[in-house]
Amino acid sequence: RDLAYPRLTAFSYWVFFFSGMIFFSGFLFDAVADIGWFAYTPLSAPAFAKRGIDFWVVGLGAAEVAGIAAGAELTISVLRLRAPGMSLNRMPLFAWAWLATAVMIVFAFTTLLIATLLLELDNDFGTRFFDDRRGGNHLLWQQLFWFFGHPEVYIIFLPATGIVSMIVGTFAKRIVGYTWIVVAILLTGFLSFGLWVHHMYTTGLPELSLYFFAGASLMIAIASGVQIFAWIASLCG
Repeated sequence: RDLAYPRLTAFSYWVFFFSGMIFFSGFLFDAVADIGWFAYTPLSAPAFAKRGIDFWVVGLGAAEVAGIAAGAELTISVLRLRAPGMSLNRMPLFAWAWLATAVMIVFAFTTLLIATLLLELDNDFGTRFFDDRRGGNHLLWQQLFWFFGHPEVYIIFLPATGIVSMIVGTFAKRIVGYTWIVVAILLTGFLSFGLWVHHMYTTGLPELSLYFFAGASLMIAIASGVQIFAWIASLCG
């Protein structure tokens, strides 16, 4: 009950639990997906994929719903349930890291949920979103998947940096560059949605567009480096 919507949290937990049950049930029916962890089309299309992809898609889809619910819960809780007197500029860096992460989860997981829904429709209901021969585009899956897949890297990364900032700030005299770290966290979260094409440089996309994604990749390295140099400065000082 220390979160904004405890029932939503419980819903998220149980949906996630059953998503795992569905996902791994394929082993019981000798129907395990053999499409790689990124399920590139057309290798995950009906012509190539076995029935195990249904367990994969439905289980993953349920996990995405659970993640979206958790992201919404954490976002609202951080914004609405802070301790009295704790303005945003006094909030612990760990809370800042989780606020950015939760917002990223909502947008990134929603994209993957749409992608898996389209794949399920292609495989079981005869649509052709990813079929080049019938007006679809198999690269659409990569675009949607990596729009999720690259922010997901920072969904994992940012909470860990929040933990490090709290530990360093506790055992050093103070954390150096609080404002810079917050800006770096927010910038990392924002830029992470502009990097997905650097997983697709060999797919034949227009060369000019690749420069923009390469530039964004360099910018996010700078944003991440700000936090590391702040930790070093804190320990040295």
